[in-house]
Amino acid sequence: MQSLGLSSPFPQTHNANMILDAIFTVLLPTLILLHLFLAPYTKVEESFNIQATHDILTHGLPLNPLNTTLLNAYDHISFPGAVPRTFIGALLLAAVSKPILLLTSPGKAQYIVRAVLGLWNARCLFSFRDTLVAAFGEGNLKYTVGAALLVVSSLGSLAASTGMLLISSLNYPGGQALSTLHEILARTPQPSELNIHMDVLSCMTGVTHFLELPSPTLLNNHPTKIHYDKTENSTTLVTPSFWYQFDYAIMQDPALAIGKWEVIDTIYAYAGIEFLRPGDGTSFTEHLERIYAANNLTVLHQGKREAPTSDDVKSAVEDAYVELGKEEGHMTDNEMEERRLRIRAEEMNQFGAFNLVRDGVRGVTRGWWVGPRMVPSLRILRQVRG
Repeated sequence: MQSLGLSSPFPQTHNANMILDAIFTVLLPTLILLHLFLAPYTKVEESFNIQATHDILTHGLPLNPLNTTLLNAYDHISFPGAVPRTFIGALLLAAVSKPILLLTSPGKAQYIVRAVLGLWNARCLFSFRDTLVAAFGEGNLKYTVGAALLVVSSLGSLAASTGMLLISSLNYPGGQALSTLHEILARTPQPSELNIHMDVLSCMTGVTHFLELPSPTLLNNHPTKIHYDKTENSTTLVTPSFWYQFDYAIMQDPALAIGKWEVIDTIYAYAGIEFLRPGDGTSFTEHLERIYAANNLTVLHQGKREAPTSDDVKSAVEDAYVELGKEEGHMTDNEMEERRLRIRAEEMNQFGAFNLVRDGVRGVTRGWWVGPRMVPSLRILRQVRG
């Protein structure tokens, strides 16, 4: 072959394999970090190990069984819903993460711990690949057709996992609600002590100790002690005195919070796939108008301003929808656009980029849309005192 000016194909194949290996070596950890960035929270299945890792990093190891103070600080002891399990995985994860956490801010701890876990899994896959190559060689089998099928299946898996990632990023209302509440606390005056209750759904969909602010923490340049509560006992939850202690609550059903409360934010979450035709559904700004009405509602009862009931909220939302149609019928195009821009600027954080993408796509497709359906999942409540 060399006399004919042709070279052996095997070096070219080897070079192609090296290029593919290099691409996948970079691609795999990149995708792991991308998933972490877009879906940084955890579900209840993951949260037990995450909570254990947090407790080891924060409180240390309970080497002395008589140290009840340390043991009681552990989430597995203080939280009755925890499932007994080994601490070995959490211990190793905490040990590897600790040096990195010393160089970063506490607010990034959950990102760091989950990144370490994901990248360590990637390293294990690379090690498995290298072991197979060392044991069997790169060209041991005739794999031309198999390799092509593998590439196609990998691309299909990538497309499927990307779609699942986009859905997953919309499915952690608890973590989003707690982060949103912290943003609200940071921009409004607060007392020296705060008590926050989080219900079962919020704890199952993203709330972890890593997300909690340290106590005391600086809010508006003033030290504030914060206590987070996730009581599940049904008897306790119907006791009025229990609710009086809380300043804020994250609730799936606001009606279960006894006392006078106002809704200060609403968190949406994924609830299946929706198919919209031209004229169906509501636009981004119409959603905002309705939620704005619910979030800023108070009612008068016997001359006093009180927090709304569930029926009050429902009525306000329906009225806002009707009034919106009436008002827009008498508004000029410029007035309508100005109103929409104002509402978007005020309430953008409630919905994020998803609704903008959806409305943008519907603008291009003349109203057609197939994608995730978002529904109200959690409300952030503030207790009305006095």
